[in-house]
Amino acid sequence: MSPLKTRIPTSLKWFTASLILLLGGCSATTHTPEHERGTPNLPTWWLEWKSQTETSRQTIQRMTYHANLPDPDEAFPLFVDTFSDEVEIYGLSNEVEGKAIIEEHYYPVFYFLKLALVNDVLIASGNQVMERYHAWRSFPPDSEALEFDGCQFKPESGAFSIRGYTLFEIDQEQIVRRFSNHDHGYRMQQTCGDGTAGDEIKAQLSGGFPDDNQVYQWGEAYVTGLSQINANPSERPVIASTMFTEDAVIHGVSAGVGTVEDFQGYLAQLWEAFPDLIYHTNGAATSWGRVAIQYQAAGSHRAPWFGVEPNHQPVLLRGEVVLRFNQEGQIVEAWIYDHLDELMAPYF
Repeated sequence: MSPLKTRIPTSLKWFTASLILLLGGCSATTHTPEHERGTPNLPTWWLEWKSQTETSRQTIQRMTYHANLPDPDEAFPLFVDTFSDEVEIYGLSNEVEGKAIIEEHYYPVFYFLKLALVNDVLIASGNQVMERYHAWRSFPPDSEALEFDGCQFKPESGAFSIRGYTLFEIDQEQIVRRFSNHDHGYRMQQTCGDGTAGDEIKAQLSGGFPDDNQVYQWGEAYVTGLSQINANPSERPVIASTMFTEDAVIHGVSAGVGTVEDFQGYLAQLWEAFPDLIYHTNGAATSWGRVAIQYQAAGSHRAPWFGVEPNHQPVLLRGEVVLRFNQEGQIVEAWIYDHLDELMAPYF
């Protein structure tokens, strides 16, 4: 007597095969745990650079928090105290101003406009922090008109907003220099019904630097220069540094103040371990001939790096940089903060 044979429906066969492939695929692509990838033994100077960067970032985050407190009698003094008594203010007038102009300029903002301040981009590196901000307020239908920019206004849409860019230089958790790049035309289009005068004010208060689009293009050119993975490995750091002046000052690539040669050595060491890093811009802001860029780079681990052996797995590098240009589009100073301690984290 022949043994009993059970026929498995074709649909079930396909389901079973698919499930095996799916589970097998999951097993094959299991990510290497972070502790198995290893923890790089990063140098002390970089750990100190990270600490300075995060302190600077937190200083501006704290300022924004204080600016949004509901009671202006509490918010305004705390906001003003973020600035050093010896602070230098650029971009609020045609001259370098002191702390008094902060009190004069922002008093009506806190007590009459009562705007909610938001950093939609915040980029930090060392003692430099650049923000792209917007501030917004809604107006009830029965609200009275306000006077601002020398004009009486009440937004027909029921909402009012301002926007712009600001670069801060931080020392001991206080702002010691501030470079403003407010979009005066955008604001005055709402307050006075015509933004032409605001555009002229913006041009006068920009420090004489090229317009924002030109500075953005210079920043993009810098990022593009980092991604030449088909170049000769020994020449690639040189290609990446062609936008720097010979005597450029570069922070965040070595202990102390770095040079172009230090920048090239930093990249050579990074790219020896991760030779296929390709960089892309995630966000940017510009003020007074400076551009701040958030970027990320994807590649793979191919050689030992600070005590971690290569595993050929994908890596993702996040970074932030502030670049200061001269009138010819050359970089004269740079603050570079690559998040090196995150490189060994799982890619996905």
